[in-house]
Amino acid sequence: MIAVSNKDLKAMVSEGMFREDLFYRLNVIPIQIPPLRERPEDLLLMIMDFLKKANKTYNKNKVLASNTIAALLKYDWPGNVRELENIINRLVITSKNSTISPDQLPTYMHDSVSVVADIAINHNMNLNDAMKMCERRILNDALTKYKSSKKWLKY
Repeated sequence: MIAVSNKDLKAMVSEGMFREDLFYRLNVIPIQIPPLRERPEDLLLMIMDFLKKANKTYNKNKVLASNTIAALLKYDWPGNVRELENIINRLVITSKNSTISPDQLPTYMHDSVSVVADIAINHNMNLNDAMKMCERRILNDALTKYKSSKKWLKY
């Protein structure tokens, strides 16, 4: 059995707010997993995995535009993994187009993120190819803006 809590159960036992016997029953092998906002290296993989699962579940073939992915990567995720999965499901279900754009993100996310130019990345693409595509676009945008790699590298 796996039990999860976002509360300090040991402290709650001390305060008499959680049963001590239950705490020791559950506390066989404690695993501390940091919140999603502290593990940005996991985020892109999770986004792509949830997109693939949602497409399969709802019999869709949606892709995320690169600026949508950029917005998702910049968001703080106070609702952690559950919030990420719910948003991906919502986007797959409610988007009318095959490519999901940032304007389809929940409005509360618009204030906390800024986005980059559009590149469509689909769930069939492996992570390495998706990252290369994004990096290529970022470098091209930087060269267009600064006209020189020396200026961009100093920025």
